[in-house]
Amino acid sequence: MTFIDNSNETNKEDYILLSIFYINLEACSFLEEFRKGFQSDVLKNRIMEFRKITLPILKRINKWEDLEKFRSSIVAHPWRDKRKQFIVPNVGCFKVPRNRFEIYLLLNLMKYLWDLLEAEFGNEIIEAISYVSRLQNREGALNDYRNINIDHIEMVNEVNENCKLYERDYFLKIFLYEFDDIQE
Repeated sequence: MTFIDNSNETNKEDYILLSIFYINLEACSFLEEFRKGFQSDVLKNRIMEFRKITLPILKRINKWEDLEKFRSSIVAHPWRDKRKQFIVPNVGCFKVPRNRFEIYLLLNLMKYLWDLLEAEFGNEIIEAISYVSRLQNREGALNDYRNINIDHIEMVNEVNENCKLYERDYFLKIFLYEFDDIQE
């Protein structure tokens, strides 16, 4: 698949910021499951030993002590306080990765956890993925992408007509896709 960027104005900093938000969201989800959801009576001893093995990695991740708070306040529920009131957040007060290197470092630490998880519980992971994939309902999935560009052009035209109708001075730009081979 070839990705065609027809926006003519790729704003690299916006993509970096969105990537940072997404990485924070995924890291928090993974860590929450790792800490709380990763339980089994059958595997209890292995899990306890595994937590001890991975503790040095978690200690380093935990140096960014506001990952979860940042996720909740800025990424997942932006600009709301605990009472769900609108606020302008002070992003600078959060102890989270602050630059590209720190984001890369967080990604690597997460990868180390995953690599160790695979090494310890590889067979169980394969079994779980197999089980979940058997449960998935495949009906209604959007697998025919041949008309995706036509559909998105219709969508952008409709959105932009609405922008004109409501006298907005902005409009939507979209990406078009070129497939070498359409696969399901």
